[in-house]
Amino acid sequence: MSSSEAYILNQIQTPNALSTVYQSINDGNTTEDEIATDTCLQEGSLSEVLSGLVLLGMVRKANYLYEPVELEWDTGNTHRDFQLTALENLADEATSDNWGKQAVVLLNYEYLIKNNIQEFENNEAALYESIDNWLEDTTTYRPKKGGVLYNHNEPKFGNWTRLIYFLGLVSKVSGRQYILSPDPMIIYESIKRATKTITSGSADGHHIDLLDYLEWLHNNLLRIGYENNMSVPAVLSRTFFELIRTDKIRIVERGDSGAVQLDALSADAHPTIDKDANSIKIL
Repeated sequence: MSSSEAYILNQIQTPNALSTVYQSINDGNTTEDEIATDTCLQEGSLSEVLSGLVLLGMVRKANYLYEPVELEWDTGNTHRDFQLTALENLADEATSDNWGKQAVVLLNYEYLIKNNIQEFENNEAALYESIDNWLEDTTTYRPKKGGVLYNHNEPKFGNWTRLIYFLGLVSKVSGRQYILSPDPMIIYESIKRATKTITSGSADGHHIDLLDYLEWLHNNLLRIGYENNMSVPAVLSRTFFELIRTDKIRIVERGDSGAVQLDALSADAHPTIDKDANSIKIL
């Protein structure tokens, strides 16, 4: 964590160009001059984006040449594939036995979920100071440069908010205000991946136990703190409801597992949610 690599909350200030530059590199532009000509980005902005792509694990740099890392998802939507691959790379950094320097992206989001913070402003000092206290008190994550510990401030927290907005984890209300609302299609694709990846009896390609899915999501894509609260967090329950409304999934009772609590949601919310639901069914 005290590595010399840049700190992502300092580096990525305007994430909107990340996928554009990645696509340019993927199209065969390997030098900074070639990428600049192809994307029409100014030198300063391009350097920021290129560094951000390296920190996200989306491109590699060697001998002043850039090469793309292959997208690990194939959903039929290139931007969503980029988002999911970036989140997966960040999840690799956010492991408690081996924290990467950029784990802060998902740790901040975990804090909001754990504390049921549904909306926030991207300059909310009391919030990012609380996150710093939580990181210090409950984790061993200590990102440093030159022996100096990184803490949040308004620019860093603003950069983080813009990055997770780009990655599809929050929605913008107005001005500085955001709400926790992961893109339902990101969650849907993660459910599909989990049902194919998990080989236990809880998954058969069409069904997966809710708790098994929460564990998979926590370990592979989004830290949601499932181990401390064996229920579906409110932000995820509402996303499930959107997927139910659009006929993507059902929340059903299957097998002998006990019922799982869906925070902020009840079986009365939709007629297709089973009373003692414990599994997800992909339609």
